[in-house]
Amino acid sequence: MQTRRLISILLSVFVLCSAVLYHQKQQFDYIYLDGYYYALTQEKLETRGAARGTAVGTIQRNTSVSSNQQSGDSNRLPVDATIYSIDSSALGYDEQLHYEYALTYFMDGECRLARLYLQQGEPVPQKP
Repeated sequence: MQTRRLISILLSVFVLCSAVLYHQKQQFDYIYLDGYYYALTQEKLETRGAARGTAVGTIQRNTSVSSNQQSGDSNRLPVDATIYSIDSSALGYDEQLHYEYALTYFMDGECRLARLYLQQGEPVPQKP
């Protein structure tokens, strides 16, 4: 009987730990750049040629979009870090759609994505 209880407790702890780890992976950080908020993801961008893009600005501040958003660790990225826009012409058609309003940034030597976060009612910015 005690063996069954021990197995049940261990299984419960495992499930709880798995749920917590999954939840942490789903959290975002946000950056503010030129009047827009961007959700920073953990996705790595496979850079090919010009796909890395050109510098469009620097991080002005790290902040949560609102108190009810899950913001994760908002201090991971240094202010003044360079942000790069993606040159989607160097990507395949499906990737062009996927990354149309994405930016890249560098963290620990890896190129990652920052997706544009539009607050409800905001117009989508036009690409130059």
